[in-house]
Amino acid sequence: MKLFFQERFILGLLLIFCAFSLSAQRSNGIAVEGKLSVQQGTVEGAVIQMFMDGRRLDNYGVGTDGRYKVELNYSHKYELIFSLKDNFSQKIVVETTVPKTVLQSDPKFPPFPLDINLFTEIPGIDKSFVDNTILKIYYNPNVDNFISELYYNDAQIAKLIEQAVLQSKMIGKESDYLSKLTKAELAEMKKEYDELLNQAGKEYSKEEFLSALDGFKAASKIFPNEQFPKDRIAEINDLLGLMMVAADLDKALAERFSALIKEADLYFNQKKYAEAKNSYNRALSIKPNDSYANQQIKLINDLLKKKLEDEQYENVIAQADNSFKQLLYNEASKSYQEALGIKPNEAYPKTKLKEINEILANAASNAEKQKSYEQAMQQGEIMFQKQFYEKSLASFENALSLKPGDQPATRKVEEVKKIMQNLADKLMYDKLIASADKSFKKDLFKEALNDYVAASQILPDEKYALQRIEEINQKLQLEGNFADLITKADNEFNSKNYNDSKTHYQEALGLRANDKHALDRVKEIDIILAAQGVDEKYNSALTSADELFKSNDYENAKGRYTEAAGIKPKEKYPKDRISEINTILSQIAKTNQDYQQALAKADGLFNQKSFEKSKEAFNEAARIKPKETYPPEMIAKIDVLIAEQTKLASEAEAEKVRLAQEAAAAEAARLAAIQAEKDKNYSEAIAKADNLFNEKQYENARTEYRAAQTVKPEETYPQQKITEIGTLLAQLSASQKAYEDAVSKADKDFKAEKFDSAKLAYNDAQKAKPGETYPAEMIAKIDSTVETRARLAAEAEAEKVRLAQEAAAAEAARLAAIQAEKDKNYSDAIAKADNLFNEKQYENARTEYRAAQTVKPEETYPQQK
Repeated sequence: MKLFFQERFILGLLLIFCAFSLSAQRSNGIAVEGKLSVQQGTVEGAVIQMFMDGRRLDNYGVGTDGRYKVELNYSHKYELIFSLKDNFSQKIVVETTVPKTVLQSDPKFPPFPLDINLFTEIPGIDKSFVDNTILKIYYNPNVDNFISELYYNDAQIAKLIEQAVLQSKMIGKESDYLSKLTKAELAEMKKEYDELLNQAGKEYSKEEFLSALDGFKAASKIFPNEQFPKDRIAEINDLLGLMMVAADLDKALAERFSALIKEADLYFNQKKYAEAKNSYNRALSIKPNDSYANQQIKLINDLLKKKLEDEQYENVIAQADNSFKQLLYNEASKSYQEALGIKPNEAYPKTKLKEINEILANAASNAEKQKSYEQAMQQGEIMFQKQFYEKSLASFENALSLKPGDQPATRKVEEVKKIMQNLADKLMYDKLIASADKSFKKDLFKEALNDYVAASQILPDEKYALQRIEEINQKLQLEGNFADLITKADNEFNSKNYNDSKTHYQEALGLRANDKHALDRVKEIDIILAAQGVDEKYNSALTSADELFKSNDYENAKGRYTEAAGIKPKEKYPKDRISEINTILSQIAKTNQDYQQALAKADGLFNQKSFEKSKEAFNEAARIKPKETYPPEMIAKIDVLIAEQTKLASEAEAEKVRLAQEAAAAEAARLAAIQAEKDKNYSEAIAKADNLFNEKQYENARTEYRAAQTVKPEETYPQQKITEIGTLLAQLSASQKAYEDAVSKADKDFKAEKFDSAKLAYNDAQKAKPGETYPAEMIAKIDSTVETRARLAAEAEAEKVRLAQEAAAAEAARLAAIQAEKDKNYSDAIAKADNLFNEKQYENARTEYRAAQTVKPEETYPQQK
């Protein structure tokens, strides 16, 4: 039997029950069992979500005491997700593939013990970490059993939850920050985000996971709510956890940080600020508090902000200039004012605004003329829509006279003239087509052709006229061919070459089927040819019929005699021959019928394998038609088959005797092989049991002695050794019980995180059984957990202080920015109001003083003014 996965399974008296449970263990799979516990509340309602090879199975319920046991078939990959409402779920993977040779020799394994502790869910945080696999169970050939590979212990899961809480707080701050950005700033951030994802994706595809990790982290920092970078970060962390130990990973990250800083500095010196910013951000994803990288990012942001302002200013100015060129002065004025909002000290937008005001002032004097122009254009458009093109042209020409050289009016005049010309062309085209169609119907093809050609020259793209031209050309060609054929036919007729003449007339009728002259001449030629050929046809038919009759080809002879009688119905000779042939054919038909009946009977008996009777029927057929070869061939074949049947019957009897002898010999060999296999299995079981006994693996040895006893119940040796093992196990139970009690208490305290008490209990277990490694491993694990938690707590406190400082600094900066903006708005309003006051625009000045008073109610100067 196989070794147990953990040596702390209960020995002593419980080993007896364990042996029974092992022998009853399913041979087609492995069981996973244990207890589910929670931080708060009860486990009522907990389930295990089951997936087999990616396919969803039914949920598996957990008992009210938290205990569960799932049985999993071999050769599959299972995912078990332990879930309970208001708790973070946990996922394990079980790969049940076991080599066939192992399963064939012994398919039984002990249940795999696994306890799960679920942590209470914290609302509002990112739960993507629960998709990580915390443990994998798989078969290991070195120990010939299932073992586990731990990815996250309880302390690590608690750390992941803590990180998720911190991240949710950061996301909230980032969301507030993003909501205050302009569209241009957001677009620039989206560009940085996409570039980071693209580069990290390429590195991920090349399996450069360490490089890809800082890229996805930097992208996630730009848009914290995006899920894709988080999924990639979790996946890469899992991969790096499997590929590298912590010390190697820290070293690799430090080297990666230095490389990124060098890369960023190089880009910065080359003034490639976007690339430099990406590299600095990637470096900060490794060391978020690095002062140099943060300082460089701030410097780049200032440079990029200045560049963005310049680009925005240029774009707005270009838009304003374009509107100005199109005489859209109101839109141009708004754009120039927008440009001044970006760069208040620029002179160009101020100059253009002044120019627009002057243009609008001058335009007022031309308003009446403009109104007439617009009315003319509007009237022209109305007439155009109604297709009153002459009136429309007059209105547009009137508008052009009001504004000579006006492009819209000029375009409209040209458009209407073009349409009117097209209409005139279409009218002339339709007139020519109507005339041509009329001539065509009267077969006046030349007159029709002239009109179709003229129409096609007016509208070259119209297909109808072109099709008619091609059709007429074909008809004219056919007319010439018809006249030539009639001339040839008439010449041949006059020369009495009637066959050639008829051929030419028929060709002419193919071109003109109803031509009377050709039809009459064909009929006349047929009468002449018929009169010339009657005697010739009769004599030919009679000669052919006589020759066929002499060669006994009666059917064809009858046909030729019938043909001759038809040519000359009054002749007696063909009719006599036909009567004679009918008598002969009747006799032949009777003979054929008798022959076919005999043949059908013989074939039917042959198919039924009644060979003797079939032979008699074939003899009868041969008598009716002695010259036929088929009946003698079948009689010879039947003689061969009868001889073969006799031979096969003799051979079958001999084979029956031989098979009976072989069956008796095989049964004797089978019984001997069963006995030999039984002896072999017994010997192997005893040898294996003795080895296990000598190695003091008493329980496994007892199982093997029982297996040998099952093979040969009559042997006494196995029972003697089973009794001896029972005595030895009873002697070992006291120390084993002390060990198990101590381990049980220690495990319970460990799960409850009572580490000091657990450590003392593991020490007691180590004293009870110094050879056991499990207590020492758990003591080391406790020491590591305590040390890790202390370090994580210190790091969390430091992070908390850093975040508080950053928040305070950000708030101070925000208040300062608000105050600066307030001072600027107040100063601008006062300056504008004073200018208006000095220009004696008192009403406008009072509005601006009131605006300044709204910005700073505490100031007295606006109220005085």
